[in-house]
Amino acid sequence: MAEIPVFSQQESAPEGINTSELDAIDSLNAPEGSWPERVRELYKEEVEARLYREHHFLFMLGLLSCLVTIGLDALINPAMVKEGAILRILAVCPITLLGMIAAQKGWTRILALCIIAAPTAFAGLVVHLTFHLPPHFAASYLTATTLIIGLANTVLPISMRWLLAFDLAFIATALAVLALGPEGTIAVRADYVFLLCVVAGGTLPLAGRIEQLRRRNFLLNLRTQISAVELRDANLKLRDLSEQDPLTGALNRRGFARAFAEKILPSASLTPAAEGRAALIMVDIDHFKHFNDTHGHLAGDTCLTMVANALQEIMEQTGGFVARYGGEEFIAALRETSTDQASEVAEEIRKKVASLLVPIGGENGGVGRSLVTASLGIGIGETLARPIEPDECEAIREELIEMADVALYSAKESGRNRVEVVRRADPANPAN
Repeated sequence: MAEIPVFSQQESAPEGINTSELDAIDSLNAPEGSWPERVRELYKEEVEARLYREHHFLFMLGLLSCLVTIGLDALINPAMVKEGAILRILAVCPITLLGMIAAQKGWTRILALCIIAAPTAFAGLVVHLTFHLPPHFAASYLTATTLIIGLANTVLPISMRWLLAFDLAFIATALAVLALGPEGTIAVRADYVFLLCVVAGGTLPLAGRIEQLRRRNFLLNLRTQISAVELRDANLKLRDLSEQDPLTGALNRRGFARAFAEKILPSASLTPAAEGRAALIMVDIDHFKHFNDTHGHLAGDTCLTMVANALQEIMEQTGGFVARYGGEEFIAALRETSTDQASEVAEEIRKKVASLLVPIGGENGGVGRSLVTASLGIGIGETLARPIEPDECEAIREELIEMADVALYSAKESGRNRVEVVRRADPANPAN
């Protein structure tokens, strides 16, 4: 079947539509022609989608009706069974086949034409068969065609414009067949023609009301989805704000905890290629308090931002992330998939920080530059060879933080501007 866009299947609401516009349309009961173009396009897609969803049922129902009425012909007048069956095959089956092909190819207009042509052709052959029936049976057959047009007006998944065209074609076909019958047939069947027009005219307003309710339901669903997307986006924005350090733009401790569980620890979908060791890198700017006291808080903030940007640039390349842990401390996390990967990343960070030239206020109001350095401590856990349960995440994270903190203390005690590592051995292979 051709792929037909359906709004309800979209993951996000369409752009360029706001809920106030939809509220105005609904409250004013505005006609479709006055809707914003984007809303009209979406409603057209919805109508077409309904056509594609229901065409198979309608065609099968039509074919079943043809088969059942052949049996009815046999009960009432066996002599016309052959003619009735041939007419049904020639009139209804080709239209149904063309409609099914149109649905497969995505020919929407041809599909709609087939959906209204099939019952029209069926009604025409039923009217023709009445020429072979006694008057009381003929009247029953003709009355059945009024039922067809009444039901079609309420169930066919087409617009009011198409329904009006269907009704006119249906009535015209019935009149044409009557005109081809014995002389005076139209005059004799004037009551039938009148009843046919009454049923068509009486059910069209009902069809219009159904269409109006469909439009309103579409608008309400559209509004609900847009509101849901807006609420989701607002919640995501609030979450990002609550998990982001306002100065550096890096994650804060809360964001770090969530990202560590989602990006570093393996989930139940763990594959062998995803194995590795969780590694944390604590980064502490050396002598930052002295830098801050000497050059001022503005220069200190600039220094923190530059260091954070440098860390983020490096960690993005490793699939890891960085967070501001507090004051002049940052913490980075990655999954170490090769030996000494974390140490190499930490050394790259150390060199990058050492190359930064932080703007500071110079003498006589000028602008100078100052170098800064950082000490780094790495905590590396055991190999992640199994999925980690949610209640284990915090314990693993805190253990790695403690290991990285010990390594950082060692780096500072050893002269600063260096990298130290604390690695946890695997239980199955203590040598590692």
